[in-house]
Amino acid sequence: MRNKLTALTCLMLVCFVVLTGCAHPWRIAPNPNPTSVPEPTADIDVNNDTVPPEETPEITESAEPTEPPATEATGTEVPSETPEEATVEPTGTETEPPAETPEVTEAPTEAPTVVPGNTPTPTPAATPTPKPTATPTAAPTPTPTPAPTPRPADIPPFAGQTINGHGTITNSIFSTCRVTMVNVWATTCAPCIQEMPHIQTLANNFASRGLKVISVLGDSEQPGMIQQGLSIINGIGFTLPVMRNKPDVAAAFPAGAYPMTYFIDSNGNILRVESTSHTYDQWVSIVNGLLG
Repeated sequence: MRNKLTALTCLMLVCFVVLTGCAHPWRIAPNPNPTSVPEPTADIDVNNDTVPPEETPEITESAEPTEPPATEATGTEVPSETPEEATVEPTGTETEPPAETPEVTEAPTEAPTVVPGNTPTPTPAATPTPKPTATPTAAPTPTPTPAPTPRPADIPPFAGQTINGHGTITNSIFSTCRVTMVNVWATTCAPCIQEMPHIQTLANNFASRGLKVISVLGDSEQPGMIQQGLSIINGIGFTLPVMRNKPDVAAAFPAGAYPMTYFIDSNGNILRVESTSHTYDQWVSIVNGLLG
């Protein structure tokens, strides 16, 4: 019985030494970056040729390599041997180096897979808003230019009897021509008698352009002046109408002096008044300006 206890005790002691040994492979910590740890250089006894047996260095869990102890300096240079690298026997489980982090590559976006029987509903396209059609602006109707309202006639109504056979002349004579020339003269006015032939020629030459000429004997109502007047006009060949200067005619063509000449438009309005005698060329210039 005693021998059995002793054997059991020895067996347990051996197991304890084996399990707790420093060089046991189970005590080696996995190192992601295994580094060979050089064995310490053994001191060589110069007095003894025998090299002590190598001791198995204890491998610590630190990843940093253990620096070999410095060799003591002596008077004689001692050669050192480079210890062999400790070979770590692999255990049942091999220590793998840390896996490298793979580069992340963006995968292309794949189109969604259409599953039969599950057709995706298409997104309705936006309906374009119709642009309003521009309504053409109606062109404004041109407003006709209103005709000027004729002003009241400057010449009041009159009815003049002629002394040389042309009957009675009234305001209606104005509407028969563009411009009517009325020359008032007297038997005692020498300048009036001198320009009468020019007036006759003017009437003949401008009749086709719308000019009509008549005259008034200003002193006809004095005794014997009508006969005197007829003698003058017959002597010079004056054939234009000559009216008596009755009150209604005198009111229509007043004359403070002789000769006095009126130019009247077709509406009975006065265009121009001349109070002196003129030559033929002077009359032509005036008439051309009025007839345009």
